[in-house]
Amino acid sequence: MSYIFKSRASGNLLLGALEGDRLMRMVGQVPGRPGLLDHEELPAAIRVMEQSVARPLRPELNTTDTDSLQSILELFITARNEPVEVLWGVSTC
Repeated sequence: MSYIFKSRASGNLLLGALEGDRLMRMVGQVPGRPGLLDHEELPAAIRVMEQSVARPLRPELNTTDTDSLQSILELFITARNEPVEVLWGVSTC
C-alpha cells in the first residue's frame, strides 16, 4: 500500500505504507483511507509534523523517516501559503 498526496500548490508525492500510516495518525486521520486537509486544518497538521518529523520510525534500527515526512511537510507548508487543500489517496498496488 502507498499514499499519493496531491495539492494544486505543488506536485504529487508518494509515501510508503509505514510512513503514510504514521503521518495519518500524527495529523488525526484514519490510516489506509483517502482524505483531505483543508486550508484551515493545515497549520495544526504542520505544527504536529514539525514536532515529530525527526523521531525514529523504527527505534530498534535507529532509522528515521525524516526525508519522507520532510517532503510532505514542505507540501503542507506550500499548500498553506497558497492557500489550497491537500488531498491523498491510497493505492494497494
